[in-house]
Parts: sequence; C-alpha cells; structure tokens
Amino acid sequence: MKKVKLNDLDRGVHFFLENFIEDKKIEFVAVRHFPECGEARSPEGYTLVEAAEDLCQGPFDKGGCNDWREASMRKWLNGGYLDKLLEDFPELKDAAVTVQRDLTADDGLKDYGTCVDTVSMLTADEYRENRDIYMDPPGTWRWLITPDSTPSGGGSSFARYVISDGSLSSHNAFNGYRGVRPVLYLKSCLLVSVEGVDEDKDEELDKPTPEQQEMALYE
Repeated sequence: MKKVKLNDLDRGVHFFLENFIEDKKIEFVAVRHFPECGEARSPEGYTLVEAAEDLCQGPFDKGGCNDWREASMRKWLNGGYLDKLLEDFPELKDAAVTVQRDLTADDGLKDYGTCVDTVSMLTADEYRENRDIYMDPPGTWRWLITPDSTPSGGGSSFARYVISDGSLSSHNAFNGYRGVRPVLYLKSCLLVSVEGVDEDKDEELDKPTPEQQEMALYE
C-alpha cells in the first residue's frame, strides 16, 4: 500500500482507510471532488466517497416511510455505525464533514426539503451524474436516498434504488433485500492508502546502484 492525499486520486479510484493497530481496513471509491462544502472550509476541498461494497442489506425504513429524514437506516448510519467507524478510524473525527443532503423526489417534488448528515447514501442525481464510474454492473441491488414521490404526489412508501445491472428503479422502503453503501464527505487533504508500490520499495528504488555509488566515489 502507498499513502496519498485523497485529492490526488482520480474519480473512480478505489482506496482504503487502514487501522494498523487493530488490523482493520475499509475500501471506498472517490466519487467526486469539490472545492468546498459544508459549514467548515478546507483549503484543499472535499471529496464525496462511497463504500466500494454493500455494508449490509436492510430496509430503507422499517416502517415503510420513504422520507430519508425519518428513515431507520439514516438513524443507524449516523448513530451506531458512525460511532464504530470513528472508533476504528480516528482520523475521520476531523476529516468527515457534515453536509446538507437534497431530498428532492424523483418526480421533482420537494416536500421533504433537505437534511444534514455525516453518513448518508447517494442520491439518484449523484448516481446519474457519476454514472461513468459505475460502468461495471454492481451485481447487487442498493438503496439511494431519493424518494420516488411524496405524499402530495400520491406516494410516501417507494424509494429509488440501483438494480444489479446498474439501472434505476423503485421499491417499498420496508424491503429488506436492498444493499446499503455508506457515503461520506471527507476533507481532501486526508491521507489514504492505495494499492501499488510499497513505500519501502519506493525507498529501494531511490537508492543508487553499486555502479552509481562507485562512480560517485571516483568523482
């Protein structure tokens, strides 16, 4: 593994957060870089990242509500899951940014407004805007936080999700057979690990060869 700054990664590149003491790591993908977002400001900007694989399967909301503000999955992600994530990867305590999330329904209704999350999932718009980095079929179904409609549009129970072939659809929010991929906004100056040349190997490559050493002595 090699350490790099998050903002040095191209969109779609996978990276890892690592806890060497407890031998834990988690894989994410860099979705999009932003110059700034959230209440705080960082001179190096922020990066939207998504877990590379489903964390688990579960209902959007156990009661069948498609309003992300009230969803049981949102409460868990920003509660027990976030607490454990910060415990395992303490560097996120400063790097993870709380941001406003757009809950505009797929049919354009804005009844649900916005909410503020530290951990979320992609919106349908975010998925569409970054579709080019999701060209490989995911093979599983996973939730998005965008509702299909709202009560004023005659719907309060269907939420959007990504089908295993990468296309979009909607289903009842109480359905427990949809994947959950946590999304975070991280400060882009955060050091992360990527697969590649080891740091020790980098140092070896920088060392002069015996021939170069002999020439240096001669000079």
